[in-house]
Amino acid sequence: MLDDFKKARIKIGFDIGRDSLKAQLKSADRLKASFALILGQEEAIHEKIIFRDMKTGVQESLNLANLAEQVKKRLAKL
Repeated sequence: MLDDFKKARIKIGFDIGRDSLKAQLKSADRLKASFALILGQEEAIHEKIIFRDMKTGVQESLNLANLAEQVKKRLAKL
């Protein structure tokens, strides 16, 4: 999946740790991330990911298939 973002020339960072989701979202906010992708156990089971707009807080569920393309389209709207 990370290679797809690299090929699409989308700059990403990731935080895989023991911090709470709230702490990870605060970290993304400090980095001035436009969006956050949240992958939990339930999302992984259903091959989905939560796409969160960091400015508005609006979240939507996206399919993991073609994720980089979906994110690129949303970034183009900024």
